[in-house]
Amino acid sequence: MEIHRLDQASRRLLLLSARGDWNDAQRARALQLAAAVSDWNAFCDVAIRSFGACLAYRLLSTLDAGSVPPAILERMQQVSRMVAVRSLQIEGAMLDFTSGCLEPLGVRHAFFKGASLAHRYHSAPAARPSRDVDVLVDQAMAFAVVRHARQAGYTPVRPIGPGDRDLARWMKQETVYGMHSPNGVLIEIHHSLDHGDGVLDSHKMLGRAERIEFRGRSLPVLRTADLFVYMCMHHTRHFWSHLHWYADLDAITAHPLFDLAEVRELAAGVRLGSTIEACLQLHEFARSADWPESLSLERWRKRGAADPLRRMPGRRTGARGQAARHAVVARPRVRVAVVVVGARRAVCAASPQAAGQAVPQDHDWHRAPDASQIEGWCLSARGLGWEWRRSSLMGAIFGVLARDRAAAESMCIAALEHALAHRGSDVSGCWSGEGASLGIRLFHTTPESLLETPPKVAGGRGLVIACDCRIDNREELYRSLGDLVEVPCADSALVLAAYERWGGDCVDHLIGDFAFAIFDPGKHELFCARDHFGAKPFCYTRQDGLFRVRLRGEGAGVRRPCARRSGRGTHRRLPADATG
Repeated sequence: MEIHRLDQASRRLLLLSARGDWNDAQRARALQLAAAVSDWNAFCDVAIRSFGACLAYRLLSTLDAGSVPPAILERMQQVSRMVAVRSLQIEGAMLDFTSGCLEPLGVRHAFFKGASLAHRYHSAPAARPSRDVDVLVDQAMAFAVVRHARQAGYTPVRPIGPGDRDLARWMKQETVYGMHSPNGVLIEIHHSLDHGDGVLDSHKMLGRAERIEFRGRSLPVLRTADLFVYMCMHHTRHFWSHLHWYADLDAITAHPLFDLAEVRELAAGVRLGSTIEACLQLHEFARSADWPESLSLERWRKRGAADPLRRMPGRRTGARGQAARHAVVARPRVRVAVVVVGARRAVCAASPQAAGQAVPQDHDWHRAPDASQIEGWCLSARGLGWEWRRSSLMGAIFGVLARDRAAAESMCIAALEHALAHRGSDVSGCWSGEGASLGIRLFHTTPESLLETPPKVAGGRGLVIACDCRIDNREELYRSLGDLVEVPCADSALVLAAYERWGGDCVDHLIGDFAFAIFDPGKHELFCARDHFGAKPFCYTRQDGLFRVRLRGEGAGVRRPCARRSGRGTHRRLPADATG
């Protein structure tokens, strides 16, 4: 695996090139940055991986001769031609899916992202790459659409049985239904734009959909304000890690249809106002290449967006916004409480490993580095372009909490671990004691995850943690926690130390994607929390005297905790008898 550490000029020029055109000031700034780039091959590699090669080539080729090495321009030109051919295939697949699967059923739908966005807002649509087709459909018609598509030759991204019952079971496990068209284009069918979190009202968004002319056809698309709010939420969740997202931000905000007042009103109604403001500030930074030397946690936590200078594709250290977190505290007042928390990492919610299948091309993953490399990765990371991804993977934590030790043992933690074996094979194990059991099944998805170990007693209070997380503000926590943690350390050790220092308020100090459960034997209490955006979902049921939390789609009747806001953020605290 090749690792790139880009210089500051390369990072800024990449983001400055992620747009449709330059004004005079931007062009002059680009010339300054181009003269300071130290490694053009690394620049080109990151541009290609980050879906920015076409955009960069279109603008860099207009600079004075010699500003960019001819070999680099030639390589970007070749990539641009390949992307243009692929874009035509994607556009054809979108039209075929519309005429073959959506229109015959009369289903309400709207396209978003990809080719429809490029043609509506970009002055040069061909320079904006697309990977797949994204379409939002009426939830009541989602099964009919997927079934009709399957009959028409579209195949689910994960092999499933031939019957309708198999199809329904697959759809119950997914939040986005990925299907490959007959010509190999990925079609992602959405019934919700927030994976069922309830933040965005898909029914109303479909009702506000507008139509555009596309290749001689009239296609429904999301209203500009709805699209912009969705983009800011989605891209912030993914740390603004693709360069063409910055181009979308630039194109939409400059379009006559963009109404900032409408966007702010819509965002305020779904509590995304700070995220929108942060993304607008992000846009100003990117378009001017005038980035501050450092972006503090507090600044970006309040604004709710990521620092793109510290995170690009695959990189696992950086800043992440929105301090609000969901937390659950369960005190057992019944015989047994079962806790299973999972994390969904797949773009299309498919887990090929679970079925013993090869990873699809759209979800390539790269071999982990040696453990000896971790310290440098954790402590010296400052640039774009560390490609360390392993997509289509889901982890799980699980456990048993009982009033008496015999009840916990009767639940047989080994059976839970076996049932969740497909959720992770790189790190697994269980701990039992004091009437409780905790376990994990995880994949190595970050450099720090190579340091993860099975749950065990740690810390001065004898706490035990089961954790699936990726903590981004590691360096700030290292400074705050001092001798409580070693440097470097696993994410679970960092979370446990934060809990020892701040208790339940630790969630206000964690930036990243996380779901964890911490057992305190002294209080016989299990503290559970997940990140604000729900990238690591936390769902539970209360039935027959049991408090259960399971992976989305892996348990009947799973629901999200009802959250409320306080000064500490968004949280949920179960009363003493909540499991009864």
